Amino acid sequence: MKRFRPSVAFFVLSLLVVGGTALAGNFKTMAQKLILGDDATAKFGASTDLTIGWETAGDHDRGDIVTATGVLVREDADVDLTWAAPTAGSYIGACSDDAAAPTECVHLSHNSTKGVLRVESGALEIQPIADANDGQTWIDGNRRKQDVYIDNSNAAGARSTVILSQGGTGGAGIWLDSAGDELRILVDDDLANNALVLTEWDYRDQVHDHAAQDHPTLFLQAGISPNADNTQWGSLAHNGTDLVIGTGKGDLKLAAGVHLKRYESCTCNYNSGTVACATGLAADDLVTDCYMKVSTVWDGNGYAKCRTDTGESDVEVASFSNSKLQALGWTKSAMGNKLEGAGETYPLTGSDDSVDCVATPGTSGQGAGVMYVVIESFQ
Repeated sequence: MKRFRPSVAFFVLSLLVVGGTALAGNFKTMAQKLILGDDATAKFGASTDLTIGWETAGDHDRGDIVTATGVLVREDADVDLTWAAPTAGSYIGACSDDAAAPTECVHLSHNSTKGVLRVESGALEIQPIADANDGQTWIDGNRRKQDVYIDNSNAAGARSTVILSQGGTGGAGIWLDSAGDELRILVDDDLANNALVLTEWDYRDQVHDHAAQDHPTLFLQAGISPNADNTQWGSLAHNGTDLVIGTGKGDLKLAAGVHLKRYESCTCNYNSGTVACATGLAADDLVTDCYMKVSTVWDGNGYAKCRTDTGESDVEVASFSNSKLQALGWTKSAMGNKLEGAGETYPLTGSDDSVDCVATPGTSGQGAGVMYVVIESFQ
């Protein structure tokens, strides 16, 4: 009597027959292999739980995995999958081998609006390569427009951050704080020298040789390789006291049509004589007005003048009569915007020109204030 020796194909077939439902479609066995024909499917669980097959219908042949929920790759079959699966659509995912951490999973799905790559716990890390060579990560497509969103609108007190780092220790980034309604550009004093450099794409791999900065500094590079000349830049920073505009080469030049107004000030009193308020004015600077903030009223008949000194002769710009110095607080010069009494504009000439506060005490025994000189520059 011959004993029945089941073939490998028999066992595979037995495994593929679940709940009394056999394989749908044609199949055959060959040397310990089970081969399904075109449009044949293997079904697991109930009739709609999981179906695997080769589909030839449509524009191209393809392998199909049809499931009512999702497909998960994991090492430990006993992991309690209590993590939040996509609320709509199927997914494919993978989990760590830690049975005690069922949320250590990542899955890819589509929610009928957009594709979603989701991490249930931990960070999402993209590793283009695993060696020391250069690598690139592309977001590419055939659309006319490509947009990348970091959306955290579903979380209370949320923020969105793009961080460029080495070893996860910071370096630079972009930070959107929904609570403070601010978009912040971040630089790090250790990895980035507190420098934010705007340069041409062609020079992205060239060292621009900026020294470490005490405060975050914006550098605007000329369209010249820093390897050819690393001094052609302008900078903007705040040093904790003043706003500082700097240049590595050349002067600060205003574009045509630019008009700047500034002020300089000095403290003078009834017996201080001549006090320089504004010095080193440019040749095209115009003194358009003077103000005084009185801190001690001027008694008697004392008064003050706002006067330019051209190095040749003194020309009065504006005067503060005694009556204008009899009350605390702000007072405007008697001449308004007139320069030189007759109303002509008076351009200062020479880099050593200055504007002074000239006090005349008269019979006054007191009086003090801060004089502000308004200076306008035109290009």
